[in-house]
Amino acid sequence: MVFNMEALCDLLFELSNDDRLSILFELQKGPSKISNLSKTLDFTPQATTRNVTRLVEIGLVKRNESSDYILTPYGATALDQLDSYIFISENKDYMSTHWTSQLPLEFSSRLGELKNCDRIDDPLDMVANLAKVFDEAEEWHLYMAPARITSHDSKQDIVDQLEKGTKIRVIEETDYKPTARSLARTPKEQLRAMQDHWVKGNMDYRYLDEITIRMFLSEKEVSLLSFPKIDDEVDTLGFTSTDPNFHRWCKDLFDYYWVRGKKKTTFWTQSALDEG
Repeated sequence: MVFNMEALCDLLFELSNDDRLSILFELQKGPSKISNLSKTLDFTPQATTRNVTRLVEIGLVKRNESSDYILTPYGATALDQLDSYIFISENKDYMSTHWTSQLPLEFSSRLGELKNCDRIDDPLDMVANLAKVFDEAEEWHLYMAPARITSHDSKQDIVDQLEKGTKIRVIEETDYKPTARSLARTPKEQLRAMQDHWVKGNMDYRYLDEITIRMFLSEKEVSLLSFPKIDDEVDTLGFTSTDPNFHRWCKDLFDYYWVRGKKKTTFWTQSALDEG
């Protein structure tokens, strides 16, 4: 199939016009007449008519039986695809220094679902947000990361969450192991409690050879989503959101990696307990 550059350029040309794009976004809300578009967007009737006519000619807009202007399926689909560009353009500085190319194609093509979010640029804000979302989880908490950075790495915090019924699932890199110092200073009863919950299936781990994204979320919100930087180190700063689309994207991505992860057969506290 030969790529039609002219058709693509025609579409991008129309979408690059501020006035016509404003009209398309307004029609995305529902049918409208020229007079209403002109009033709502504060355009002159002449300019509105000219731009709507142009959108009709290219096939993005049409007139319905009530003489209102509406988006065509082509126009509606084109606007849906703009969501990815909205996310990218509104976070230009971040996206200029971070990769998304390592994402599975079905997720990089859905970046528009991330458009409703807030940036976390301060490490203290990041840690506080991770702790808040973890503590407020009631049903489940998921995270995947190449290394732990969370303030809730306190074993007692984890045990408390498990005891109240929160399910925890974790994806880490294959070679991750808690330090001997960390295990040595953790009370044995906390390690035993965690291992008991692992045996019961309340806490579960999977491993991947390489993790190129950092993500923490509960059933309520995403506390952190971060991508790899130019040097391929996975950032500890990124995005947070309670938006359902953002949340679904992250949950779907976690599940994608979860089914591909290697299941743990021995819990990592066992060596510390054996020594005790």
